[in-house]
Amino acid sequence: MNISTLEQYVTFILGEETYAVPVTNVREIVKASKITRVPLAPAHIEGVMNLRGEVLPIINLRRLLGLPEHDPSLSKVVVLTQNDRTIGILVDRTAQVIRSTESEQQDTRAESRFVKKVLRTNTGMCLLFNIDELFEEETKKLEARSSSALQQKSAETTVTKAENYIQLVSFELSGGIYAFKITGVQEIIRYAQPTPIPNAPEYMMGLIELRKSVLPIVDMRRLLDLPATKTDEFTKVIVLRVGGSHVGVVVDRIREVLRIDESKVLPPPSLEREKTKELVGVIQNGDEMILVVDHEELLSDKVVGAQQQEQEEAVERLTTEEEKQYVIFNVGGEEYGVQIEEIREINRLTALAKVPRAPEYLEGLMNLRGEIVPVVDLRKKFNLVSSEKNEQTERVVVTESDGKKIAFIVDSVVGVRRIPTSAISDLPETLSDSESARFISKIARIENRVVLLLQMSRVLSEQEKETVTTAAEKTSSKQDQQSKKLRRLK
Repeated sequence: MNISTLEQYVTFILGEETYAVPVTNVREIVKASKITRVPLAPAHIEGVMNLRGEVLPIINLRRLLGLPEHDPSLSKVVVLTQNDRTIGILVDRTAQVIRSTESEQQDTRAESRFVKKVLRTNTGMCLLFNIDELFEEETKKLEARSSSALQQKSAETTVTKAENYIQLVSFELSGGIYAFKITGVQEIIRYAQPTPIPNAPEYMMGLIELRKSVLPIVDMRRLLDLPATKTDEFTKVIVLRVGGSHVGVVVDRIREVLRIDESKVLPPPSLEREKTKELVGVIQNGDEMILVVDHEELLSDKVVGAQQQEQEEAVERLTTEEEKQYVIFNVGGEEYGVQIEEIREINRLTALAKVPRAPEYLEGLMNLRGEIVPVVDLRKKFNLVSSEKNEQTERVVVTESDGKKIAFIVDSVVGVRRIPTSAISDLPETLSDSESARFISKIARIENRVVLLLQMSRVLSEQEKETVTTAAEKTSSKQDQQSKKLRRLK
């Protein structure tokens, strides 16, 4: 036997068959950890996985080959490379490394794109998987993606700006509703019990660790002399930038992200302004009154001195690279992010008027302060499994495109977060010709998970947008006609 003709192969199991791939194309084999599903992707794409900071597209070989389903959590991921491109394939389990010569290989004579040859081994036969077919598809997608890259980049950076509007994050505190300007918000995180500081002021609840930095946690109720409330699953911490430091303030629950005309922000009462100088405005939002708080005025003299230097060093590290601010929300168990500039507001879901013979994803129409807005259910639009709705956490994310508002139902809003551009990458070429590539602009790597970054203006096709906005316009026109009739009768 000529030793020079020996080649090594990694074998793996799919169902009752054993397959092999050249060891030179196998970078590593890992457990199938958290795989993020990509909505409206081809069925054989299981999703994407964060592999030590690299976004890895995962192909489900069972689906690709038409085999019965298998629990992905019990599977392994074989990471394949070819010409600087990388993909992961989901297999039932890996077997061993074998050696084979060309003389031990024979054609299958079967019409299969992915299996052309059979390897004969001492223990039987295994099918030689043709990975060239997988990567050939990737090459075609890469070329198609490159041809439209400039156009997509231009669309991503086009942001509607209006200097007379401000964006606010509103929250509940001891029964009242307050808001911070979103420009001062670093992120919103879940509440965790802080470590107390001996002899600290009453408003200082303690310290927590946030990504290897120490964050002081302040009880805003004590700062504003409000009655105490118990923490629960809705309690959140708003991380604010104060000077060169970060401070976390505890609030009872996050309400909405609002986009408000500055002319609607009324001045606060003038009585005892020295004692309430942190209150800078009042907003009447429907039947609710929101007090706008200047977080710098509230917290500038309350940063714990012992922690300030350490936080300034952390801020200096963070500010060496560009960051973008995203609203993170959950739909069907997956996290999605949208740049804050794309969102007009986030509200609770109110009563909806059903539209006859409407597409399944059009949940209905809502009255948003006198304006009729179509409401799209993202679960249905993304073909995700429906589940029991939670009215406590369910929200509508309101966007605007070409002057027309559309609201999208999400399961819950996780919070607001600044993401470094170095943690944001393009959608893998594997998904570049799928429908999801139209509206998933980028992918963010946050710690050990993946967040899909959406362009909300592209979630619906142009035809779909026309369908839902026309339904809203017809309903609005009917209401106007009815109002005119009533006025004439009076």
